Amino acid sequence: MVEEISYCSGSVSQKLTWLLRVLAKVHYLLGWSAILPFRILPPLFDRLLTNVIGWQYYSIGLEAYKPRFGTSASIGISKA
Repeated sequence: MVEEISYCSGSVSQKLTWLLRVLAKVHYLLGWSAILPFRILPPLFDRLLTNVIGWQYYSIGLEAYKPRFGTSASIGISKA
């Protein structure tokens, strides 16, 4: 049963990931030290900026659960 469908990795987090990958080619510590101060930005501004500029989200999240007890249809009981 689907509980919620959400999105993550908006424009801010995608750009920070791009910067990390570019700078990590030089040295991984350079990449991490460059983006570390900006890691607070995605939780605060990612959804807002992504929606304002019309950017596409990169990942889709799906929260679901399996029912504890099956319904009559799922366990093969007919109603005849």
